[in-house]
Amino acid sequence: MNKLLPPFAFSILALASSALSQVNVERLRRADSGKAISATLEIDLSLRTGNVEIFESGLGCRLDHIKARTATFFVGKGDLGWQGGERYSNKGLAHLRQTFRRQSRLQPELFLQWDYDKSRDLSFRGRVGVGVRIAALQRIATNLWWGSAYMFEHERLELGEQTHHAEGSSVHRWSNYISGKNRIDERIVATWTAYAQPRFDKPGDLRLLGEADMEIHLGKSVVFITTVDMRYDRKSPVDTKSLDTSLKTGLALQL
Repeated sequence: MNKLLPPFAFSILALASSALSQVNVERLRRADSGKAISATLEIDLSLRTGNVEIFESGLGCRLDHIKARTATFFVGKGDLGWQGGERYSNKGLAHLRQTFRRQSRLQPELFLQWDYDKSRDLSFRGRVGVGVRIAALQRIATNLWWGSAYMFEHERLELGEQTHHAEGSSVHRWSNYISGKNRIDERIVATWTAYAQPRFDKPGDLRLLGEADMEIHLGKSVVFITTVDMRYDRKSPVDTKSLDTSLKTGLALQL
């Protein structure tokens, strides 16, 4: 594993793991810039005072390591939120992915993932998967990708004593996505992705993720990002809602 990433990747992992969040890894794939190693840091802050006092912060990072036939990237991103001095949001994710035949239309992939979300009673979720990513459309301004993967998932929940939902589970899922990117002009890029992840043995146990992003490049290294996302878990614990939506804006620094 240490051959896939340069040594300082693990220092970034240690920084991000305290405040990570689930992210759409397709948005974070970087176009080939000619650099063997590149990094991105994202941060967003929100403050509200008066009748309701709310403070929210988000931190994200990504590290890319590009070789002739392989591409490796690490992603970490998360959110913390306080309302009236009480923490109400604490969620995060760390994701490591290895892509082979990176200049081909068909790209085999391996990935590892860890995430948690206290607002959904999720204390730990680990995933390992293998699949393929296919370039369905490649144009100068428009790209369309389709991906499919087998994914093993283990999760642990923090539940109250009155619930009958299992506190731990290990399942096999089929992860599928379609992703598009459109370059509107030299400064503006729009990206969208839709995921569907049913269980192999119980297709009704379904998770969906949809995300749309608008990136405005303010300079060579600074990007203003607006993100709308939706997450749906058909078999969520009884004391949590199945559907979550969010709207975020923030800045990214590309190094």
